[in-house]
Amino acid sequence: MNMNEAREIKLRQMRAKRRRVVRLQKMILSASLAVMVCFAGGMHLLLNKSTGSFIARQAADKNPKTASSSIQILGNAHTELEKAASVALANSGMKTIAHRGFSSAAPENSLAAFELAAQSGTWGIETDVWRTSDGEYVCMHDGSMDRMTNMGGNISGLTLSQISGAVIDHGSGIDTYPNQKVPTLREYLELCSQYGINAVLDIKFSDISYLDGMIEIVRECSMEGASIALTNLDFMKRIRELSSTMQVQYLVDNATAEAIDAAAAIERSGIAASSITPELIDYAQEKGLMINVWTYNSPEDKARWKELNVDYLTTDTVA
Repeated sequence: MNMNEAREIKLRQMRAKRRRVVRLQKMILSASLAVMVCFAGGMHLLLNKSTGSFIARQAADKNPKTASSSIQILGNAHTELEKAASVALANSGMKTIAHRGFSSAAPENSLAAFELAAQSGTWGIETDVWRTSDGEYVCMHDGSMDRMTNMGGNISGLTLSQISGAVIDHGSGIDTYPNQKVPTLREYLELCSQYGINAVLDIKFSDISYLDGMIEIVRECSMEGASIALTNLDFMKRIRELSSTMQVQYLVDNATAEAIDAAAAIERSGIAASSITPELIDYAQEKGLMINVWTYNSPEDKARWKELNVDYLTTDTVA
């Protein structure tokens, strides 16, 4: 057996092991749901269906006013378990990120696209972040207003007041969703928070000092622990200095071992790639990185990436 054959056998074994781990995690998750409602020290444990996380509340056995609600929860436990299982399993394995919102149904990076994505049950919503001339942050893919709105000019040279006067006049579903405005970062984050959706920020500005203001808004919207920044290595390091909880992902076209090594040197990080081989997926996961692939829309591509056990798939078609 030559070296290449031995390496291929080892990689197949690693992928098989990864698939077994994922199956085991799902089995444990399903079993855990069987004890979703429990009493311990005067508390009962419930699943927050919006976020997939567990929350504790005071038991109602000593409070006649709330006893009926507690009984109702227990009486509906079977139904709630079924609903909780569906949500929990949907949030295990590969998670879906809506690229610029539900951009195949509504104009990209519009509040309509964000809300449609949130209502679809997607795990996260991706947007692009620029800074205006007066220090505000808005959601737009291009640095120019030309392609998507009835106004010309570069975002960095316009004030928020000027940008707010523009109307989005291009994109999917424009007849169904007319008169959309360019959203601010705060509006986008507030919508994500309202729906319990994770925020994924593709940082477009090039001045690293602008990160301070962006992180401040994320923190004010209580989204620091539910946000991912897609950016370069220098920005990733600066974000980590500003926030210990916000996730960061190294944004690249084609993943390489060198890119994976660089990302792995930063805590709470991952890699967001348009292309990554099965071997590099295994390598990145060995390094503890989360893997986000973009942008894939066909059912065949989605099934292929799910089989390869990537963590996130960014798509225009979230339905």
